[in-house]
Amino acid sequence: MVHRNHKLFVGLDSLGLIAFSIIGCRVGMDMGLSPLICVVSALVTGVFGGLLRDLLCRRQPMVLHKELYASVAFLSGGMYWVLMTYGAQIGINETYATISTLIVGFVFRMSAVRFGWSLPVFSFESDDEPKKAEAK
Repeated sequence: MVHRNHKLFVGLDSLGLIAFSIIGCRVGMDMGLSPLICVVSALVTGVFGGLLRDLLCRRQPMVLHKELYASVAFLSGGMYWVLMTYGAQIGINETYATISTLIVGFVFRMSAVRFGWSLPVFSFESDDEPKKAEAK
């Protein structure tokens, strides 16, 4: 069932990632923590929810794939913090900040999935590998 409805599950996972990122950021803000700690709280809360789910389902965690996952949680937490901190000056309340963050984060995550956006991956080559390739 999961394989047949893969797009649905990725979409729901994306919404969950953003929702838990918002919750993590909100908790940090309620505790009066610094902006960086609030955004890191969003990252940790969002990512570890998905990590726990994948571990319980015995799947490779999505955060360990090369897709944009943790970056989306970090950017969503930052966006929510900025909207909550400075949005009141331009008339944005908590509801609009939450909905805006959900929409932008979801679109960003789904765009990354659709277009294959990813961060660069470090690849380590030992000194022996180029010599082996030249010998062939």
